[in-house]
Amino acid sequence: MSLSKVAAMLGEPVDLLSIDTSQPRPWTQGAERITRPGLRSIWFGSRGSGKSLAALIASVQIIEAGGSVVLLDWENGPRRQAERLKAILSDRPATTRATVAQRLDYRPHMRLHALNNVTAIREWAGLFTTRDLAVIDSTTRALGQLGLDENVASDFSRFMTSIIDPISEQGTAVLLLDNTGHEEKDRTRGSSAKLDLCELAYRVTSQDIAPDKAGTITLDRVRTRDGDEARQLVAHVGQGSYSQVHQPEMSERQAAFIEGLLAYIEQHPGSTTDEVAKGIGIRKDQCRSQLADLETPGTGIGTVIRQPSQSRDRNGRAHTRQGWYLAQQSQLTTVPQNGTGTDQRLAAINGGPGLPSLKDGTGANADHYTQDVA
Repeated sequence: MSLSKVAAMLGEPVDLLSIDTSQPRPWTQGAERITRPGLRSIWFGSRGSGKSLAALIASVQIIEAGGSVVLLDWENGPRRQAERLKAILSDRPATTRATVAQRLDYRPHMRLHALNNVTAIREWAGLFTTRDLAVIDSTTRALGQLGLDENVASDFSRFMTSIIDPISEQGTAVLLLDNTGHEEKDRTRGSSAKLDLCELAYRVTSQDIAPDKAGTITLDRVRTRDGDEARQLVAHVGQGSYSQVHQPEMSERQAAFIEGLLAYIEQHPGSTTDEVAKGIGIRKDQCRSQLADLETPGTGIGTVIRQPSQSRDRNGRAHTRQGWYLAQQSQLTTVPQNGTGTDQRLAAINGGPGLPSLKDGTGANADHYTQDVA
């Protein structure tokens, strides 16, 4: 190989001292503290957690701010996405609909098999020029079309360097959507390289979201290279109102935190405090304190109870451990949405007072939690 070809492989040198670092790096318009030009991020969660819906909402708000988005969708199909988009736009100005029609490039029929040479990949990257965001929904299906295995680190590395990096290098933010593993809910499915090769990762959770039900999609940051992105993001959805994906006010964070506890216990009745803490990704002492607040009848909360586990071991013997359960569903009621949109799904006892530990900062856990999420 000639010396000129070797030099070409190295690329052009960059003078680091000539780069102006006096101003902070910009965020993608409409997505402050969510993503920035050229950033590679991944949102992952279980099926039905709201990843695709949250990505579509984020796409709309970027477009509302003057940006443009390419959405590559193998996962949902045009009809389902059209229904979601109609719901999102229903309480937004008519001008937003017209802008979305112009700046949302929706592609549900991609065929990536031909991306097997330098020329094809260069043309591929060119399709994203001037775009502010490229959404890949989903990572698994994109890898499959390329004949790559999501469980093999070298295959995912090849996907990122050959297919994704050429997009991000020209200043387009890339958002990959992925599922969690069947057993490990706190990481992406397949190779751990998925998190290693993305600068930013959010775990997506939700409880019982549907077009006719008010719910909250919560995104918790689990990996960051820069450290200045939001620790948590939320989007309130359903019942004709779809908020932007945004960094929540403290009361919203608190409501989302409690909602996560209740959702986990509802889905995993009889779980120990250790299991609940691990399941939602918080410290054991923080989990224990909040569960105690939710259990205490004297506060008027009483939304969870602790009692001997109703499950049995493999020999049919009843477990002796104590587990957490929701109180009787007939005792619970959904708190109506208030003016700030902060507490759409929180369950409370009929006629009981609010949540002293989190709502007004008087509980034992309030300061602890405030410090943790700040």
